[in-house]
Amino acid sequence: MGNQRLKCCGSQDHNIGIEICKKNPEIKSIRTQKSIISQQTTNGAPRKQSGKKTDWDFQHDEVYKIAEKKWQDRLEDLEYTYELECELQGEKRMKYKGYLKDGVKHGPGSLLWPDNSQYHGEWQEGFANGYGILKLADGDVYLGEWVNDKADGNGKYIHANGAQYEGSWLQDKQHGFGVETWPDGGSFKGQYIQGNKNGHGQFIWADGNIYEGEFSDNHIQGKGEYKWVDGSVYIGSWHNNNIVYEGEYHEDKKQGFGKYTWPDKRVYEGQWYDGKQHGEGIYINADGKIQKGLWQYGKRIQWIESVAENQ
Repeated sequence: MGNQRLKCCGSQDHNIGIEICKKNPEIKSIRTQKSIISQQTTNGAPRKQSGKKTDWDFQHDEVYKIAEKKWQDRLEDLEYTYELECELQGEKRMKYKGYLKDGVKHGPGSLLWPDNSQYHGEWQEGFANGYGILKLADGDVYLGEWVNDKADGNGKYIHANGAQYEGSWLQDKQHGFGVETWPDGGSFKGQYIQGNKNGHGQFIWADGNIYEGEFSDNHIQGKGEYKWVDGSVYIGSWHNNNIVYEGEYHEDKKQGFGKYTWPDKRVYEGQWYDGKQHGEGIYINADGKIQKGLWQYGKRIQWIESVAENQ
């Protein structure tokens, strides 16, 4: 099998981050104040009295239905606006439709950016907090929990190309357990830390090969098992997506005959005991020179054959 190089987390891998805060600058001025009405004058989900409904209107109403029960005891203290323009520095205006508290987004509401990106969901004191849906102009969608304008909690991100991530988020990054799938049939399920695959996980490639084991910063690293579709199996150590050790184990330690490959291409192939080189073995340096030697508990005792070139 040799030193198997794997493209584990390359072209298929996506770090999914949402920076709604960059799309949600401070409101510099509030216009169309006459559109603000008291909650006491509304009956059910507030609606415009005339005009054709847009996709934005439908999304807004759906989110209102979801949030209504959660907010029903607090809505009487809020105001509702059909359309509030938010003037941005050096940009076109955004539009907000929903509840306000002291002129600030608070409660169920929707925000529309000039590029037609949309957020529909809960707000608290001007920030997206609670459940909400973000639809970006490029077709990407996030639906789930928010804390202070960032994806935080449980949520699902759907790329326009069909790739998806569903699981835990922290400050706009995948964090905790999650599942990623790709249009070609590949998938990953496991642990994330700050947007990267870290800890235990299972990666299934589109061709049917499977790896299950440890990851570090989006690389296969540590101990794991790789199964090829032809039935071949490798169980052992990995470094930076490379097989590190092939051979026998005893009680989770290298013991018996085995081959260890360093990242710089040096190789030891021979006897092991209690996790250390022990007995006769062949050593190949980074330049390809081969030497046969004798090791004892991890230390080379002597060379027993002259140097040769690795052909």
